Amino acid sequence: MYYNTVAFSALLVPVERHASAPILPPAMLRSRTVVLGSLIGFAANVAMFSVLIYLPTYLQVVHGVSATLSGVHLLPLVGGLVVTQTLAGRQTARPDRVGVILIAGMALNVVGLLLLATIGAGTSTLVLSAYFLVTGAGIGMVPMVVLTAVQNSVPAADIGAASAAVTFARSTGAAFGVAIFGTLLNVGLADRLHDAAHRGIHVPSGIDPTQTDTVDSLPPIARQAVLDAFAHATATGFLWITAFAIVGTLLAVFLTARPRQLN
Repeated sequence: MYYNTVAFSALLVPVERHASAPILPPAMLRSRTVVLGSLIGFAANVAMFSVLIYLPTYLQVVHGVSATLSGVHLLPLVGGLVVTQTLAGRQTARPDRVGVILIAGMALNVVGLLLLATIGAGTSTLVLSAYFLVTGAGIGMVPMVVLTAVQNSVPAADIGAASAAVTFARSTGAAFGVAIFGTLLNVGLADRLHDAAHRGIHVPSGIDPTQTDTVDSLPPIARQAVLDAFAHATATGFLWITAFAIVGTLLAVFLTARPRQLN
């Protein structure tokens, strides 16, 4: 599968160069803003979907809330996202502010992920709400601003293709983010449970922390070891994912937005 991906990716450029109506005009790939915007979108969605997919799981497993209540706990994140996305969207009419907003948004993503990297089994709801609010605020500032910056940098005829390129990069980032975080979570969980076994805490082999009934049936010390392991593995995953947000912040520094050329 990987070989096919590499082979078809290598064929994409020459095919698009000779196509009468290319889906992804090669000239557009020479645009610094399109390339950087796509990479930033990729990095931002790695972080965003790691948060949106695995925070509810953390709340359900570690704090014992239902799927419905986990959504209620995430309201500060949604609130921060909606508010900053609205405010950032209103500012995109000023091209000179796009870069500043984008850098601020990616930097806030870094701060939010670093805060989430400190969560544990005993983190209070109030503290989590504050962390979620900061994280949501960072997430909300990025998507619309990236898309606007890219659209403003290409001729009117290429706006659709440029938007599709950014959307594809964001979708790819979402898929990578979920896969990478899931791998980090599973590896970290296995390591922590292995350490617990070395300390003499018996935890059944192959236990799935998301099966709350099974976890609740364990002896108190084993149950706490599982919850601590899952919380630690989740926090470590957010710490590693922060690297993508940092790269996205650095790329945002170099991104420039130009007024759209009306061709």
